[in-house]
Amino acid sequence: MAIKILIKGKVHGVGYRVKLINMALEYGIDRFAVFNTFTNGKEAVMILVDAPEEILELLKERIKAEKPEKAIVESVEFLECRFSVPPIERSMQAFQIEHWGKAIPIMLNMLEKQDLMLEKQDLMLEKQDKMLEKQDLMLEKQDKMLEKMDVMLEKQDKMLEKQDLMLEKQDKMLEKMDVMLEKQDLMLEKQDLMLEKQDKMLEKQDLMLEKQDKMLEKQDLVINKLDETKQELGSKIDQTREDLAERLDETNAKLELLRSDLRDYLEKNMKELNARILRIEEALRKAGLM
Repeated sequence: MAIKILIKGKVHGVGYRVKLINMALEYGIDRFAVFNTFTNGKEAVMILVDAPEEILELLKERIKAEKPEKAIVESVEFLECRFSVPPIERSMQAFQIEHWGKAIPIMLNMLEKQDLMLEKQDLMLEKQDKMLEKQDLMLEKQDKMLEKMDVMLEKQDKMLEKQDLMLEKQDKMLEKMDVMLEKQDLMLEKQDLMLEKQDKMLEKQDLMLEKQDKMLEKQDLVINKLDETKQELGSKIDQTREDLAERLDETNAKLELLRSDLRDYLEKNMKELNARILRIEEALRKAGLM
């Protein structure tokens, strides 16, 4: 039984034909052809296969389920095939010839690049010769550097001896620092006690501040009342002053009246008293007593 299969989508240059040929070889299909084509301007892979029906069913399921990693399949169609299907070897040969056609220009390009590489290698060899000469010079300089390094090593030995002495002194310093740390721990303990006492003092101060706030509130009330009382007393004092001034004016007026009345009364009495004295003197004269 022969059928035609048409796979559409992004299916060129992704290894689709190789995968399909391998499937056909797995199932032992002898008559099998596959090639790239275009349908309505879109990429497609056309497969012609002639095999028993049960093999065709297995192949259909594989084609539906499997595809190359980079392929994008838009549709798969299974159609009747009215042509004779060529042997699978022809597809394999055509595939090989196609790849050889692609490979030959690449190989020629590679040969050109290899010639260029050989030229560059000759240049590299010349540069390497120069580098070897420079390396000889570098070796001579390195010998001199080694001599200087020997001198430096001797000096480093002396430095190490001094460092040993320094380490001994540092050990002594560390012992003293341990003693200092112990004392600092004691100091920290005392500071913790001091902080606890300070916390208690702060609590008492908070209580005192609360009481002081209450006292200030009461004092504010007293001050407000005093201000109100001062205002009332001020108004009363002003009124009293005005009343006293009016009364003083009235009293002064009455005193003036009393003074004038008293003066008149005294003048009148003095006149009467003088008249009586005169009468008494006359009577005494008449009586011969004066």
